[in-house]
Amino acid sequence: MENNQKTAYETAAKELGERLVALYKKRFFPRDGKAFAEMLFTAGVEAGSLIQAMSQLTDRELKIETANEALLQISRAEYILGIMCSAKYYTASEAYDLKSYMVKVKDSLKALLKNVQDAARIRQARPFGSSNDGFDELV
Repeated sequence: MENNQKTAYETAAKELGERLVALYKKRFFPRDGKAFAEMLFTAGVEAGSLIQAMSQLTDRELKIETANEALLQISRAEYILGIMCSAKYYTASEAYDLKSYMVKVKDSLKALLKNVQDAARIRQARPFGSSNDGFDELV
């Protein structure tokens, strides 16, 4: 399971980066648009690097913290992309591929964090000395 999870993180980070670069290369902007494009690119790269890092982390708490930070950065990138579309820097069709992928990544991170919370609640509810049923391997 750990190896599949590592590969999924690496694949998601790579895919996010590829979609970010593809959109970034579509347009050259005047000053304001360029600033937004750079903020979008920076937030997306940060999110991707955090997701990539999750594949290497073995400490459970650090992995949870990293997933939370990745979620914040992907949400930031999604917000900036929305502003850029509203300002007509990108059309909805140009932004669609990246936006839809960011939603998938965000949903996956939320699900991962929810599973971790659920597993923690189950561990807390168990009587002392009972087995962990594999819940510690979720993260």
